[in-house]
Amino acid sequence: MFFRGHLIVKLLPLFFILFGFSSYASADLNCDDLIGAWSSERHDTTLSSDRRTIKALNPDGSYWIKFIHDNGTEVTEQEEQGTWTCNGKVLGIEINKINEKIVSFYNTFNLLQLNTSFHSIKPIAPNCSNVLGDCSADIVLEYYRVLN
Repeated sequence: MFFRGHLIVKLLPLFFILFGFSSYASADLNCDDLIGAWSSERHDTTLSSDRRTIKALNPDGSYWIKFIHDNGTEVTEQEEQGTWTCNGKVLGIEINKINEKIVSFYNTFNLLQLNTSFHSIKPIAPNCSNVLGDCSADIVLEYYRVLN
């Protein structure tokens, strides 16, 4: 009896630590922190190029994003416009225009981290039909706030 009670006392702090992390991970993030201008840089393996992304998420729910790919000899750009929504765990992007051409696509992203200066997202079943470059549910995208 003493051994079982002693084991429970030793495991109790571990239980609280695990419970605390799981409740933190499932907590909603503050979607208002997404409002503003953001930038990202990464290597795009599909196009063998460096990719810079600049985006603006506006308080009215509209967004604008530009992808700039540079493979050392050619620079390619793609611009998107549309609307965004956020529920504290998932960022939804409805794409209405790609390079001024009217389209209708919807993508969702898990919000992994979000604060006033950084956020990271991971696509949920991405629609890759009009994506220039890497597109996969395994990619984690990291953005840093553009300061004025």
